[in-house]
This record gives sequence, C-alpha cells and structure tokens, in this order.
Amino acid sequence: FIIYVVSIATLCTLALGFIQLVYFFKAWKLMLAPAEAKKATDKKTDMTPIQAFINTLNTSIGNGTIAGTAAAIFAGGPGAVLWIMLIGILLMSVRYAEVYLSTYFAERSDKNNVAVGPMLYLQALPAGKIVALLYAIICVIFGLIVANPMQSNSIRLSLQTTWAIQPLVTAIVLFLFIL
Repeated sequence: FIIYVVSIATLCTLALGFIQLVYFFKAWKLMLAPAEAKKATDKKTDMTPIQAFINTLNTSIGNGTIAGTAAAIFAGGPGAVLWIMLIGILLMSVRYAEVYLSTYFAERSDKNNVAVGPMLYLQALPAGKIVALLYAIICVIFGLIVANPMQSNSIRLSLQTTWAIQPLVTAIVLFLFIL
C-alpha cells in the first residue's frame, strides 16, 4: 500500500511540477492575506482562503491521524515521524489535485449551495457513473468496516488506559452519542 501511495504521489508531484514546493510560500501568503487572494481570483467565493485551509485540515486530521502517528512511533521509533512527514509532503500534490478537480467540476444548485467532490469529477471519466458508484460503495464499506471501528478502538484504548473506563461503558456512550 505504501508503494502504491508513494508512486501515485510521485506521479502527481512530477505532473504538477513540484507544486507543493514551488508554490508553498505563495499559498501561505494567499491564505493569510485575504485581500491578495481576492485580487488573485477576482471572483466571489463561498469561503475565504483561511476557511478553505481550515476545512481541508478538518477533513485530513482526525483521531486516526493522531493514533496512527503514536502507533508508528511505538512500532518503528522516532524515525517513523520523518517518513510520515516526507510522505505527507509528497502527498500534498495529490491533495491539491483532488481539491482542484472538486472545485473545477463544482455544480451550483442554487445561489447558496455548491455541490463538489469526487462523485462529480469521477462522472467525467469514461464509464464515469459506474466509477462514481463504485467509489461510493467503497467509501461506505470503508466507513463501516475500517474507519469507525479504528476510531472507536482508539477512543476505547485511551479511555481504558488513562482512566480505567471499561470498554463496555465506552461502547455504550459512543453508541448513544452516534444515535
């Protein structure tokens, strides 16, 4: 899996001309100076650059990221963080491509709502409706089998280790919260 991820990230990095390095400081400048970003785009947007950045962080950083980093340090030592950072820098080009395609294929449903995301740009591919449907099915399966149990286990483990809260209590509280 790591070989696949690094290969795709390297391909995107080369195809986009090392965008994560070439435009790194310009991206920070546009994000932190909304007036300059407005001049650069000359469009009315739904979000300011800082809101878009925070939204991207919101979708990228979660319980799995924190627990995954801790597990990597435990299993591989502090050098694991170096590899996480290097692969993260490489993956910035993939994230850029994803966000760019989402905004390029965005559809405005009315004056206040914009539909964006992989479903829209996947439909532009040959046999796109099938690919988009397959992607949706895979996302549902991932959410049910991998993502939620992994996060629930991380929460259970941290509560049990730190405060000796029984796993059944954590499961009931999480179930009620989700319900």
